[in-house]
Amino acid sequence: MRRISPLVTRLAVSLGITCDDLTGPEAVAGTYRLQAVGDSSTPFVYRVGTYAEVVDGVNVLVEESVEWNSELQMDSDGTFKVTTTLQTTKVVVNWTGDTLSTTVTPRPDDTSSWSGTYTVTNGSIQSTYPGGKVYPTSLSGDVLTVIIDGVARVWER
Repeated sequence: MRRISPLVTRLAVSLGITCDDLTGPEAVAGTYRLQAVGDSSTPFVYRVGTYAEVVDGVNVLVEESVEWNSELQMDSDGTFKVTTTLQTTKVVVNWTGDTLSTTVTPRPDDTSSWSGTYTVTNGSIQSTYPGGKVYPTSLSGDVLTVIIDGVARVWER
């Protein structure tokens, strides 16, 4: 399967090029994972830092990071829901750099979601976000692109 780059998709949306075979929400419906925001690919990883700790009487280094993921559920009734999840990863290494353990912990208290609506008219998609803001959206194969304030959010189903 040939893939269209996010840059080409953004250009198509900015020029108003749409997918002619879109006849309604059924063509858009599905679950998408966020692949990129602008030029940054996902998941986003925020490095919390490295710190020393004593584990079982041994001095070790702990490298901690937080990973951010988003999923978009587009339903055939013209509604959508975005869910964002966070997880913490801790890697414990000894002073020579050998990995002793890796722990990945979901952070359910940091999960958030919000909903909106979308319409498909004459092959063109418009997404309405909370607060009533409407953003141009395009679908090319399994790649859905939403342009928000000039920055492309690229989702793939």
